[in-house]
Amino acid sequence: MKEHQNLEWKEAWRDEHLKWICAFANGEGGVLVVGRDDKGRLVGIADAAKLLEDLPNKIRDLLGVVVEVNLRAETGKDFLEVVTPAYPAPVKAQVDEVGWGVTTQETIQETTQETIQETTQETIQETIQDRICRFLRAEPRLTRRELAGRLALTPAGVKYHLDKLRAAGRIRHVGPTKSGFWEVLKGRPGEPSHD
Repeated sequence: MKEHQNLEWKEAWRDEHLKWICAFANGEGGVLVVGRDDKGRLVGIADAAKLLEDLPNKIRDLLGVVVEVNLRAETGKDFLEVVTPAYPAPVKAQVDEVGWGVTTQETIQETTQETIQETTQETIQETIQDRICRFLRAEPRLTRRELAGRLALTPAGVKYHLDKLRAAGRIRHVGPTKSGFWEVLKGRPGEPSHD
């Protein structure tokens, strides 16, 4: 099997590979295999168990993308498959000291820190909690399970974000649990209310 737009091989994990996760999320989804060289030969990775634990959280925290990380073994060598689904809303990459940014799967651009800062001033990144508020404004009777499907999160993940939004005073639930509705009280911190 050869690399293609939905499959990328890397010998080891580096944080710069987050750009591939971002590109897959903005495209049709894809798989990043960590532990294979550019020709697809298995080289294995020594820290597979640690990466299996760390990568899902790192990717979720930095990109807001929920991925499936699978530990595989072949001929006594461990490797990881990072499966990224396509996301309905654009995913923005965080900027590191190298200064890379990602726009879409077709357009992976190397850029300078200065350019990213200028662009960031003009663009407000939508967080998972912002997306929840947007969905609830449009459809106040959405259930936790329906939100989970739209956000590609687990219902427990949605509950976590709903609890954070409630604690911040951004939303509240009105009426009984099964037949009530959500009310969005205010936007992002520092923004005016949407009453």
